Amino acid sequence: MTTTPTFTAPDAAFVEDFLVMSQFGATENGGVDRQAATIADGEQRRWLTGLLEARGFTVKFDRAGNQWGLFEAVPGAPFVVVGSHMDSQPTAGRYDGAFGVLAAAHAAFRLVEKWAGGAASGKPKFNIAVVNWFNEEGSRFKPSMMGSSVYTGKLALETALDTTDTQGISVREALDGIGCRGTTRGRRLRTAPKSTSSRAAAWNATASPSAWCSPAGRPTSMSLWSTASRPTPVPP
Repeated sequence: MTTTPTFTAPDAAFVEDFLVMSQFGATENGGVDRQAATIADGEQRRWLTGLLEARGFTVKFDRAGNQWGLFEAVPGAPFVVVGSHMDSQPTAGRYDGAFGVLAAAHAAFRLVEKWAGGAASGKPKFNIAVVNWFNEEGSRFKPSMMGSSVYTGKLALETALDTTDTQGISVREALDGIGCRGTTRGRRLRTAPKSTSSRAAAWNATASPSAWCSPAGRPTSMSLWSTASRPTPVPP
């Protein structure tokens, strides 16, 4: 006996968005070359900005180039963070990292729609943020996991920004070249108790305004997070 899986309209929308996303830096063999802060990376970041804003999210870029889509359902409450990274290796498959960001975004979209359904769907206790970490792969700039390391306090911001690629272009120059180095200051996160399988995250939504990812310039994983416990902000 065979069964036909149910394919809903939101499922179709996800697949359509995935196919569009996979065009940025597409290679002849079906993969992508979308290394950190290249033109292709800047293009997909602008596309993601539009996708998130169309669903009511506010998009910000922090000082390390991490991209944040914020939906504040409960003013003043912490944010639960979901996401991954969209930069790639030079000969990467199109699923690695980027699938996680897009899946997180669409999961967040469905959650927001559920909240909009009223009391029958339950009321949110926390806000939600979709993150696209900068230079997680580390193929252009060393070390890897750069944006998330700055965010968690494992790597100094200035050390990251001063890092150069093989052409002598710094992270600072590369991010400025694609308009994705913001001024928003994220806060280091305290994880949920180690006895749980999930991690909690909080975002300082009162940070100063960020720069927008603009079309100007030249080329110069974390997995999904969820939580059942209260996220706790940590002072910067």
